[in-house]
Amino acid sequence: MNIMREDLGMMKAPKNMYRKAIVLVLAFMLILSANSGGWALGARTADAASESGDQPLAEASLVPANEAAPGPIVGSLKNFIVNSGFESDSHLTRDVTKHVGNWVLWLSNVAADVGRNNTRAAVITQNGSSLEQDIVDLKPNTEYVIQAWAKSTNPSAQFFIGVKNFGGGQSTVHVDNTEYKQYQLIFRTGSSNTSARVFFWKDTGSGTGYVDDYEVWQKSSINSVSIHHEGLAEISFKTAPPSVQAGDFESSYISSIQPGQTVPIALNDFQYDAAAGKATYRFDPLPGFPVAQQITHKVKYKPDGSELQVDYELPANGEPVVEPVIEEMNAENGKIELVLENTPNPPLLLSDIEAAYTVNDGEAVQLPIESYQYVENEKKVVLTFAAISRGVSPKNVKIIVSLKDDSAEASFIVDALGDGNTYYVDHANGNDLNDGLSPETAWKSLDKVNATTFSGGDKLLFKAGGEWTGQLWPKGSGVEGKPIIIDKYGDGPKPRFMPGPDVTTPYMTWVNTTRRNVKVNNGLMLSNQSYWEINSLELFDPGYSSVDPYKTDVYRRGVYIHGEDAGELKHIYLNDLYIHGYRGPYYNEGKVSGGIIVHIFTNPDDVSKRKITWIDDLKITNNKIEQVGRSGINFHTPWTTRKAEDGKWANFSYVGAGEWTPFTNVYIGHNIFKEIDGDGTILDNTQGAVFEHNLVYKALNNSGYAAGVFNWNSNDTVIQFNELSNTGRGNDAQGVEIDALNDNTLVQYNYSHDNFGGFFEWCTIPGYPSYNGTFRYNISQNDGTGYGVIALFTNNFGSKAYNNTIYLGAGLDRTVFSRKSGSYNNRIQFFNNIVYNEGGLTNLNYHTDVVDYSNNLFYGFPSAPAGSITADPMLEAIGTGGNYQEDGPDVFSTLAGYRPLPDSPVIDAGRIEENNGGRDFFNNPLNSGLPDVGAVEYYEEEQEPASVTFTGPASVRGGDSFSVKLGLRHLESPVLAQDMTVHYDHSLFEFIEASSLIDGVRILETVHESGQIRLLLYSEGPGHAVSGDREVIELAFKAKPAVHAATGQISAAKAILADKDGVEWEAAPSSISIEVGVAGVPGDFNGDERVSIGDLAMLAVHFGKNTESPDWEQVKQLDLNNDGVIDIIDLAELAQKIVMS
Repeated sequence: MNIMREDLGMMKAPKNMYRKAIVLVLAFMLILSANSGGWALGARTADAASESGDQPLAEASLVPANEAAPGPIVGSLKNFIVNSGFESDSHLTRDVTKHVGNWVLWLSNVAADVGRNNTRAAVITQNGSSLEQDIVDLKPNTEYVIQAWAKSTNPSAQFFIGVKNFGGGQSTVHVDNTEYKQYQLIFRTGSSNTSARVFFWKDTGSGTGYVDDYEVWQKSSINSVSIHHEGLAEISFKTAPPSVQAGDFESSYISSIQPGQTVPIALNDFQYDAAAGKATYRFDPLPGFPVAQQITHKVKYKPDGSELQVDYELPANGEPVVEPVIEEMNAENGKIELVLENTPNPPLLLSDIEAAYTVNDGEAVQLPIESYQYVENEKKVVLTFAAISRGVSPKNVKIIVSLKDDSAEASFIVDALGDGNTYYVDHANGNDLNDGLSPETAWKSLDKVNATTFSGGDKLLFKAGGEWTGQLWPKGSGVEGKPIIIDKYGDGPKPRFMPGPDVTTPYMTWVNTTRRNVKVNNGLMLSNQSYWEINSLELFDPGYSSVDPYKTDVYRRGVYIHGEDAGELKHIYLNDLYIHGYRGPYYNEGKVSGGIIVHIFTNPDDVSKRKITWIDDLKITNNKIEQVGRSGINFHTPWTTRKAEDGKWANFSYVGAGEWTPFTNVYIGHNIFKEIDGDGTILDNTQGAVFEHNLVYKALNNSGYAAGVFNWNSNDTVIQFNELSNTGRGNDAQGVEIDALNDNTLVQYNYSHDNFGGFFEWCTIPGYPSYNGTFRYNISQNDGTGYGVIALFTNNFGSKAYNNTIYLGAGLDRTVFSRKSGSYNNRIQFFNNIVYNEGGLTNLNYHTDVVDYSNNLFYGFPSAPAGSITADPMLEAIGTGGNYQEDGPDVFSTLAGYRPLPDSPVIDAGRIEENNGGRDFFNNPLNSGLPDVGAVEYYEEEQEPASVTFTGPASVRGGDSFSVKLGLRHLESPVLAQDMTVHYDHSLFEFIEASSLIDGVRILETVHESGQIRLLLYSEGPGHAVSGDREVIELAFKAKPAVHAATGQISAAKAILADKDGVEWEAAPSSISIEVGVAGVPGDFNGDERVSIGDLAMLAVHFGKNTESPDWEQVKQLDLNNDGVIDIIDLAELAQKIVMS
């Protein structure tokens, strides 16, 4: 049986019949008869014509009796498949992100002359190959029928027609015939599912499979609907019900003249013939216009929910076209009103309107219209658009609107932003009915915060020590120069935010697929927002230990930065956050759960709504992220597809929604990552990202594959100055890796140690190349061998590893160089490295067929590549680098043992490499001659002369007490006596006392004069001599009261030192500058935190002084009105303050 179908939204009908029908209609429109009642429109499908016998209805006939009338238009159930017969190349793709509206060919193809009627059909041969399509706009909890014609050259091979992702388990039917046979499969959507994925798939076996005419329909009792012009509809049932009423149906239409409007159709004169299985009804003629209309006529049968539609053209009614003419235009920010001179006919459509705007006479930019309203009786058009954001300066905005052949413009001013408001939130004492503008009138809840749209310059402050439950999602965006700032106020711990209930999001983009109805839980979220700076919060999920990452399906994130079809988003800063406990799934998609996730979506169903989106200027600093999963930080976007460039990406396999568009200006620095289920950080799709001064400790804490940090599909990445340690057991498991699809990566100046998988790898496979990945000037200590200390992969181009120092301690058998199988397209360069082994060796293979070695040192190996140094490198104390401590010293300070000794064979033994960074691991400049081998360049350190040091506050308030510590550094020999002279600014500081900071070092004498202190110190025997770098004396001061801020100095004018032999020498002087700020109470000159008669006395002492007075700098704070003289006006102002206080 032939099935009527509707491919690509167009009915298939015999072309000759359609052409004849059009000719007849045009001819008959010229014949005016007195008995005219109407005429039949268009053509029916071939199946409908053969079944109906082409018998017109007498009531709908306009033609002479001896002429054949054109038949009705017949509609059937919607076929949800696009390109059912595989005839259109434009709906075939290998892009696995474009399942909607396309057949995605995976290791399959479409061939001619192999279909049912020698047409085209899809062909699959290879095991694991398939073709798939996502069908959308399905109804939940509804049955659908798959019908497809298929055959196989080997019936025992595992070819399947099937469906998945519909809300139930995957359902298939086996293709078991060598000739084309129609297979049918019925499935029911889930309670919330509106899409499904259908497929033709080969699992195993030999042979070739073919599929043609693949269709999906809603299961329905109705066979077809026939529409006759002049208002007659005929409904044909597959199996006739015993009784059918008019109320069982709904009818409506949509016209191309008013595309967004569904117009109900009344069912008149309803009749049902149970014997024939047909129902008929009449409807009023549809309104005509001067232009032809495309009509979509819908009929819904309510008992089973099925809906059929008929598409046809309604000709023009012969009236003249009236084009719109604008009489007046007015615009304000967000709204446009047009008054027309006439009434357009046909009515205006939104598609007839074009709008643009300029700012300060700049370049015109398209203005998207959000809503459209035409008020016909007022001849008025009302348009709305997203308001133009305010900026630091005013904006002169001009709007230009075009209506077909007419246009007009109007202007308005967008005022500049002010200083912004500061909003306070206090969970304990706040009230959402307050204005939130002071600590005393603080808001209380996240509901209030999340319902508020903030503007540039605003601050949102949460009370220290407060706790809130639920997602924090404040709305709005800042502007350049005026970000929106989140921070804490008051003393105490960071404000804490804990998760509320899980929520379900309709879809989530992952790589090049879409997951539907995803459960998520975010601590803090921004979505399509810019210019936010978020500081000093704690985001804590207490459910960490109870969540099994191998079972959970909830994506939990501490911070979730989301963008979707928004274009460029800018300036997101995350600083001083403590994020812990957020744990999501362990599997690959789970990488978009964990600590901080930056995630871009695009509309999976409507390609017209897609817009390339990325974030520029993203800074993540000074945060602590621990016990999260699967990722510490991760970036993800569907805009992944690189264009072929100099042959680099010609075989690019990581195809996404569109052109590669990276995150830009990404900086991740000074963070702690601890006990991360998977990867510490993934730099995915970034341009110029910098990852530095971070600690990654115990990544891969509970997952299958992970590393401390790696990049993917990124350009110009720099990973430097990091400690990467203790990555756990699993696959990969290195401290750092350069993964696939990267170009120009630098991994340098890092300390990697005790990682299970090894030191580093180039992780690429065929179809996923990387270019110019360099590891240089790193130190590796006791990294393991899970993947090999150094892992080599295929498809790397321009890869180098040079001037690294690798220490392999005792107690572990290691594979130093592991190699993945495959064809190596380019040789890897390995030179100027130290590899020092004290442990066991397994599978020692240098893989010289793919690696070029030169100028390396291999110590502790039974053999080495040709030309290598095999002597002891003679480093100061190799293998003595420290380990991570929560509050311990900077671990980089423990790596001095990797410095070469004066007689080391590595000195000047390297080969010259251009563009080598110009520095070694310890920031020593590289010599212009031959470099040393290893991460550290040898230098004969010059002893710096002894000098005085000062440590103390940078600023204090007037009236505050503070202390300064005086120390000595670079002492060549132990000091037993000291003669110190200290000067200080006595107009700003009052000296209190001096005390020794070293047990056994005493102050013998203190001589104090205004602005000068002389101190004589001695040590109680050689055992208490001062050596090295030590803080010696604490000097206590009090800042004098000040009205205006001023800066003063405390300096060592002279420091004479003596050793045990009586030899004297002088240490270099030093100083410290300290700003004295205004005291807390205006007019409080004596620092007693009140304005009183004592302050009046101080002002009276200096009455009459002016800018010419020699001590003006010291007394100018008494000039309250800043007019350059202390006079009666200042006395009066102070008196007023005394009275008011």
